[in-house]
Amino acid sequence: ESGYSLYKNENNSFICKKTIENCKYYNDIGECSMCNSGYGKIQSENGILCELCKDKNCENCNDDVKKCSHCKNKFALIKHESEYVCEPCQIKNCDSCQNDTSICIFCEIGYYFVEGKEKICRKCNENCLNCIFYYDQSICIFCDVGYGKYKVGDSNIICLPCPENCIACRENYKRCDICDDGYELYYEDDNVLCKPCPLHCTHCTLPSMCEDCEYGYGLHKYSDNEVLCEL
Repeated sequence: ESGYSLYKNENNSFICKKTIENCKYYNDIGECSMCNSGYGKIQSENGILCELCKDKNCENCNDDVKKCSHCKNKFALIKHESEYVCEPCQIKNCDSCQNDTSICIFCEIGYYFVEGKEKICRKCNENCLNCIFYYDQSICIFCDVGYGKYKVGDSNIICLPCPENCIACRENYKRCDICDDGYELYYEDDNVLCKPCPLHCTHCTLPSMCEDCEYGYGLHKYSDNEVLCEL
């Protein structure tokens, strides 16, 4: 029946027990062993149930709804007298400060942590998704879609636009990895650009080798190196 599951009891007989709301895992006899994130176990007349953690900013309170063991992102687990509570990180744009509100472990995506007197999360260079702080400068690890890396000086890396009609060029802004539909990779010296496919061609492996045509057109092989779209 819907809302029930089959379990084996202490007499090795199979019984149907009602599914426990917000329970993630069950033991062999149908008792909840782990609740969903943000919920903890409580003992009731009907057995073990899952209820919301007492602290709304708690990520894990599985063993006791009143005792948080791990806070949500942007909060730290701080002891106040005999109990632990989740308090917000003091550093702006900090994503994780699990042990101390004044010490950032990880910054939000697009920011990097700068140690020193201020201890702040500073924004990465423009069009950079993820970066690190190295020798007093921001070094980009991943560029945003449509941008690729460009090395400035000995170690600094910034993000510049990909070649025209290029979707992705993350490791080198002059070397395209994926072109828009209707374009194909074209090698020119040390650069990788996007060149249009033949007329009425939607996908090609080379500028003269079409693989898919527009509706109403079919592939026509002229030679081993030339496949075009014809009516």
